[in-house]
Amino acid sequence: MRIDAGLIIGIVLEFVIMLYFSNSTLKPKKNYYISATIAFVGYVILFILSLLNLIAVNIISFVIINFLIFIIGYRINLKTAIIRVAWLMLFMFVGESAVSYILKISFNLGFMINITPQQSMLITIGGKLIYFSAVYIMRRTVKGK
Repeated sequence: MRIDAGLIIGIVLEFVIMLYFSNSTLKPKKNYYISATIAFVGYVILFILSLLNLIAVNIISFVIINFLIFIIGYRINLKTAIIRVAWLMLFMFVGESAVSYILKISFNLGFMINITPQQSMLITIGGKLIYFSAVYIMRRTVKGK
């Protein structure tokens, strides 16, 4: 189990970015507070699962949890939810892969324990900056509320 500032900040930033995107492009089923609570619970679960340090688990749980947040918390059809989750996953992958490539850090679908806290923080900050930039551009191009 690896807990460092990069992991904690990464989950918090993912939550904020997801909430920004969802609340600016979708209508909630009931109200924004309930949708935000659903997203918060989802990201707490995502954080707990990320403590396993298994990249495959992180990827699968990211997809499932974001899909469930969209379906349970927002007025969105199944096809659109799948497409948006796929885009979010792609943006996340590109961001973290680009930073990892620049830092010459290789990942496999196994454990991530061999990275240092400094590398974790660099991947988090750089990867989430790219992730947010892509989500921001997508938000500007997607038909909103």
